[in-house]
Amino acid sequence: MSSRTALRAAALAVSALALTACNDPGGAAAVSAAPSAPASAAASAPAGKPSAPASAAAADHGLDSPPPGQARVAGLALLPWEWGNGFKESGKPSEDTSLALPALDASCHLTGSTPVKGLTGRMQRTVELPSPAGTGVSVFGWSEAEVFGSADASHRDFADTRAGAKRCPAYTDDASGDRFSGVHEVKAPSVAGADEVYAEEGTGVFVLADGKKSDPLPYVLLVARKGEVTFDVYADIDDGRGIAAARTYAGEAMRTLAIKF
Repeated sequence: MSSRTALRAAALAVSALALTACNDPGGAAAVSAAPSAPASAAASAPAGKPSAPASAAAADHGLDSPPPGQARVAGLALLPWEWGNGFKESGKPSEDTSLALPALDASCHLTGSTPVKGLTGRMQRTVELPSPAGTGVSVFGWSEAEVFGSADASHRDFADTRAGAKRCPAYTDDASGDRFSGVHEVKAPSVAGADEVYAEEGTGVFVLADGKKSDPLPYVLLVARKGEVTFDVYADIDDGRGIAAARTYAGEAMRTLAIKF
């Protein structure tokens, strides 16, 4: 996994789960009105990689058996073909089941690794769409499913995500040097079956494997909660198409996830 891919997935996962670990207590188009996905994002049907076996999930946590909620979420996060034609796994491994994530401190610096309160199972899968010229990544994305011990615990975490964007509109990942700015809540799309939906947009500058920094990349994060289960989708664009394209990819991915509710 390139440093850019690994750190981008780790850092943005915080926006969906642990953005307000030290603080407990606009604009995106609605999914129903999102433009049709580009041809490269139209769903295709090849068989995808099966979910990580229980033994892999257990090893990830250093346990003899998977966390109690792991079986429930293992098949929910999207496989590459569910994002569209041309998408492939991003990173090795492309799946993450950790229940401990970095957290933002009082100064909006991302640091450490802290268990997320109430979280009993998690599956994140990262994907990418290579650029047409084959020289880089056009679209980077991840989808994630989390299950909490109760609907109340899931709701509290959801509320923390919303509060975090207000508390830290700009933050830095101390481990990687990645910087996020313009982080803000936007109008949430309508997601069938969801009890709550949150939408966030911003810009990330990522430190690349050679030490250089990426251009500022627009991203979209969507979070939908139903009962004790939360679904997250993230997409950023690295080919100059801007935030509108990121909204399209994220919206299409969330629509696919909603079918699994």
